[in-house]
Amino acid sequence: MAQNVTIAGASYTGVPAVSIPKTGGGLATFYDASGIDYAGSPTSGGNANVTNAILFGRCDSTSTATEFTATVDGLDSLYDGAAVMLRNGVVTSASGFTINVNGLGAKPVYNNMATGNETTPTNPTRDTTIFNINYTMLLVYDSELVDGGAWICYRGYDGNTNTIGYQLRTNSGNRPMSDAAYRYRLYFTSADGSKWVPANTSTRTDATTARTLNTRAIDPFGPIVYNSTNGTTNSGARPAVGTLWQQYALTIGYSYVKTLTAWDSVWLKCQPNADGSAVMKDIVQALPSSKDGYIYILLGMAYSTTAMELRSEHPVYWHDGTGIRMWTGAEPGSGVDPATATPSMDGTAAVGSSVKYAREDHVHPSDTSKLGSVTLSTSADTYVVPVTGGTANIDVGDGLNVSEGTNTITLSVKTGTTSTTVAVGNHTHTVAGINGLQSALDAKQATLVSGTNIKTVNNESLLGSGNIAISGGVSMSTTTVTLTASGWSSSQQTVACSGMTATSNVIISPDPTYASAWAAAGIVCIHQTETTLTFFFNNQAPTQLLIANVLILN
Repeated sequence: MAQNVTIAGASYTGVPAVSIPKTGGGLATFYDASGIDYAGSPTSGGNANVTNAILFGRCDSTSTATEFTATVDGLDSLYDGAAVMLRNGVVTSASGFTINVNGLGAKPVYNNMATGNETTPTNPTRDTTIFNINYTMLLVYDSELVDGGAWICYRGYDGNTNTIGYQLRTNSGNRPMSDAAYRYRLYFTSADGSKWVPANTSTRTDATTARTLNTRAIDPFGPIVYNSTNGTTNSGARPAVGTLWQQYALTIGYSYVKTLTAWDSVWLKCQPNADGSAVMKDIVQALPSSKDGYIYILLGMAYSTTAMELRSEHPVYWHDGTGIRMWTGAEPGSGVDPATATPSMDGTAAVGSSVKYAREDHVHPSDTSKLGSVTLSTSADTYVVPVTGGTANIDVGDGLNVSEGTNTITLSVKTGTTSTTVAVGNHTHTVAGINGLQSALDAKQATLVSGTNIKTVNNESLLGSGNIAISGGVSMSTTTVTLTASGWSSSQQTVACSGMTATSNVIISPDPTYASAWAAAGIVCIHQTETTLTFFFNNQAPTQLLIANVLILN
C-alpha cells in the first residue's frame, strides 16, 4: 500500500509503506523513503541511514603492503563513527600502511588497543604489520584522532603481539594443576572446576612428536586457557597468572600433533559422560554429518598447518540426528543413540563394543536351541525335540495325550483305533515286560556259596568279612652296601651287612647309577656270614665307589 508522508515539513505522496500489529494493540508503520530528498538523507549528502551500520568490504587487487585500496558498498563519505569490516585477501601490511576506502583518501591506521591509548588519546600508537593476508579487521573512522583523520583498528587477532590476548588475560591462575604440565600447553577446566587439566601429560618439549590427549574428565563449558611459558608446572602447583591466556596465537603441536587446514575452525572432540563432564578424544576441523555420540568444543581458527588462534569463548555443539545444535548437556541421551537392532538370542558371552543404549521395553527372542511348549494337533505331525548331539523325532499319528494320576504320568499315543499307553511316572514292570532284561540277568554271576562255587582255604570259608591269618611263609628285607675304591685287597672286599643269617637267600644287584662300572669290573658276591658279604672282581679293580642293593629272604 502507499501513504502520504511528511518528512522535515515536506509532504510526499505515494510512499510505499507496510503496517505490522504491535504488542498491546495498534500498528507500527514502516515507510520506504529511498530516493526521497530530506535533511540528512543520502541524496542530500547525509548519512542518516548508515551512521549506525557496520559495512563490509574487501581490499582491491591493486593494494600494496603500504597502500591498501578497498571497495565498501554504501559508504560515500568519511564521517566520525563510520564502521567498516574489511577483508584483506591480497597482501600482508607493512609498517606505516594506509587504507583508501572508495577513493575517499588514504588514511593511516592506528591501534586503539595498544598500551597508553585510553589514557593518552592525543598520542595514539601507529599500527604496523598487523593486517595480514586473509585477515578481517574492524575499522572505525575518527576525523580528530590525527590531522586529516584516521582509521582506528579493532582486530580479533594479532599474530605478532597477541594484543587482544593480553586484554583477555585470565585471572583464574589460582587453580592447581591436575598433572604436571610442560611448555606451551592448552589447559582445560577439570570436571569439578577445581583444577587445570593439561591437554597431555607428555614430557616432550617438541611440537612434532605425536602424543595422547589427557584422559581426565573435563568441564566442557569451563574456561580454556593457553600457557605461554616454556617451563614446567608440577602436579598440584599453581601456574603463574601472567602466563595464562584466554585468547592467543599458538602452535598446536605442543598440545596435540595435528596437521591443520588454514582458515578452518578447530574443534575439540569429546565423549560426554552421564554426569555432564567429558573426555577428550581428538582435535578435528569438521563437524559430523550425522549423530555420532560426541560433542565438539570450538577452540578457535587455524591460520597455518601448525598454528591456530585460541578464541576466548568456546560454544559446544553436537549432532542430534537432524543437524548440528548447541549442546547444553541436558539433551536426552546426550548424543548417544538408542539401539536399532533387535536383541540377540544367545551365543558366546562378550563385552560388546556398541555405544548405543537399550530401550527399556526391549524383548529378547525365544531361544530356539531349547525345547519350549508345543501344542500337538490330532493330525499326522512330526515334532522335533533337541537332544545332545542332534535331534529326535516324535511321530504323532492320530493323536498324543498326556494325563497325570497319583504318582504317575501316562503317555498315550493313538494311531487310528489303536492306543498304546506307556506309564512314565512311578510304576512297576515284570521282568518279561522289559526287553532284554532276562538276558542281562542270565549273564550275571550266580550267588557265591562257600565250598560249592568258591573254594575254601585250610577249610576256612572265604565269604564274609574279617581276615584269615596264614602262618609260615618268607620274610623280606632290603638294605644297601658300599664298596670303596680303596677297600680292595687281592681282588676281594668284605663289607658289613645286617639282617641276615649265614643261610639266608641274598639277592644282590648294583645300584643303577653304578651298573656300568659294576659290570666292567665283573664283580660277584662270593661269601656271606651273618654280618658280612664278601665281593670279588674278575676283570679290573674299580676306581670309584660302588653301591649295591641287597634283598634278604629269611
